[in-house]
Amino acid sequence: MRARTALESVPCVRKAEVDFNKKEAYVTADKQRLDIQAMIKALAGVGYQGSVKSGPN
Repeated sequence: MRARTALESVPCVRKAEVDFNKKEAYVTADKQRLDIQAMIKALAGVGYQGSVKSGPN
């Protein structure tokens, strides 16, 4: 499973784009239900570390 697929498997995530050169992922999600810990856990499950650079607007 890839990082994008892992992020998109989180229920509130509608779309994820991963830029491995920048080591960043851009996520479109339902901000009312956004579960950051679930996204970080999904990434860890496929061997990547995650953290939040900026929160929902």
